[in-house]
This record gives sequence, C-alpha cells and structure tokens, in this order.
Amino acid sequence: QIARHWILIAANCGFRTGEQRQLRWSDVGTVKHNDKTLANVIVRAETSKVRKGRTVIGRQGQYFDRLKQLKQPKQKDDFVFFENGHKQTTNKIIYKHFKKIMELAKIKDWQEREIVPYSLRHFYITQRVKAGCSLREVADMCGTSVHQIEKTYWHTDFQTKLTTAIKTYEVSDDVIALENA
Repeated sequence: QIARHWILIAANCGFRTGEQRQLRWSDVGTVKHNDKTLANVIVRAETSKVRKGRTVIGRQGQYFDRLKQLKQPKQKDDFVFFENGHKQTTNKIIYKHFKKIMELAKIKDWQEREIVPYSLRHFYITQRVKAGCSLREVADMCGTSVHQIEKTYWHTDFQTKLTTAIKTYEVSDDVIALENA
C-alpha cells in the first residue's frame, strides 16, 4: 500500500524522488476545490535539489488522506514515507518496490526504456504541459526553470504537433479571438 501511494502521489504532484522521500506530515495538507480534493504540500528548501522552497498544489489529494489513515502517524513531523518507525525510506527500498510493481504490471521492457521512479515526475510534467499549463506554471509548480522544461519536455508528440497545427484565430473589431481555446 505504501508503494502504491508513492506512485499515485508522485504521478499527481511531480515531486523529485528525494523531495518525496523527505516529506513530513507537517508539510502536507489537503484542500477541497470544486468537489475535488487537492494536495497542499510545502517542499522545504532544505529538501529541494535547487535549495528553494515552494508550495505545490497537487492533484488527487485524497491519496495523502488515505495514506494518513493507513499509517496513522504518531507525530506531525513523522515522515510520510518511512521504514522502521521514523527513519525516512531509502532509494533502495523505493526501487525494490518499483521493480516489483513493474513486474506485476507486466511491463517487461521497463529497464530498457529506463523507466524509474523519477519517470513519474516526467509523466506529471508532460501531463501538465499537454493539459495546457504554461511552461512558467509548470516550472514554478515543479521547482525548476522554464529552460529546463523546454529542454527536457518540449519534445512534442504527433498529437501535440497536430493540435498546434490546427490552432487558429479570428480578428473582429481589432480583437483577436482564439477559436481553439
């Protein structure tokens, strides 16, 4: 269940693996918005690769709520993902469970394709870009730069190229109206 929630949270919040490993319950909350539960998570500067803190509003916050019910943390500063009580989980443990999940999902070529837990961050960022979030919005949410997003994620697929090609506009009374917005 812990590994399952690791994957669900990573895919919906876009954390770096190290940031997610170091999350404490005091960093995590949920908020309701339009009948959806969103995660409200503080990534502390000392846990961020770039040493800059940020607040993440992530999708599917109910995964944090459910994990909290499963784990029932004793203190607010307990790690969200831990082993042996209060010790944060290690990359070795994460990879062990990730490998097992890949096997259970019958993804045989996951190693050749270089699918790793960090790939969930790539998935999240790609989904946000495809959903129409600006590169600035995605960069701010994920604690990175627009340049890094462009360099790493702006390798568009056929559907994105097609969508870009058919975008059009109409000018009326000196006002531009986007037709595919």
